[in-house]
Amino acid sequence: MAPRLRRDPFDARKVTAVSDIPLIDYASLDEHTRQRLGAVIATHTSLERALNWGKTQRPPLAVEAILTQDEYTHDVLIPFENRYLVYDTT
Repeated sequence: MAPRLRRDPFDARKVTAVSDIPLIDYASLDEHTRQRLGAVIATHTSLERALNWGKTQRPPLAVEAILTQDEYTHDVLIPFENRYLVYDTT
C-alpha cells in the first residue's frame, strides 16, 4: 500500500504509511526523499527500532541530543542527511 499525503494543522506535509508512525515534514523535503523517509519511519514503532536502524546506516547514525519537553515527554534528535529526525517520545 502506498503512503498517503495529507497536511497537519501547521501545514507540514504528513506521510501516513501502513503503520501509525507518521513522518511530519517541516523541512519541505523533495517528494522522493519524503517517500523514502516515510517508508523507513513507518517501521520505527519503537525508539529501539529507530536506534537499531541508525546503526545499520553508513556512517552509523546515533542520538545527538535528547530535549526534555516535560516530565513525561522527550524529543530524541538523530542527525540525518544534513537535517534531523526528531522522535517525540513519552
